[in-house]
Amino acid sequence: MTFSVVQIEEGTQRIVGTVWANDESGARALAPVFFPSDVESNLSIQRDDDREIPLRMDAAAEPFH
Repeated sequence: MTFSVVQIEEGTQRIVGTVWANDESGARALAPVFFPSDVESNLSIQRDDDREIPLRMDAAAEPFH
């Protein structure tokens, strides 16, 4: 699932990132990893999409080593 990470400050909301996780609790666990602890208390998680976003690669792409 796709979740938006929203920062709430003084009555305004701003999307600061996107997290892909299996569920909302997983997204809440990931958000502090990407954002500093002083901002964490102002973060909210909002579900965007229940579908998984597929990873597409060009057939000519070099394999990972």
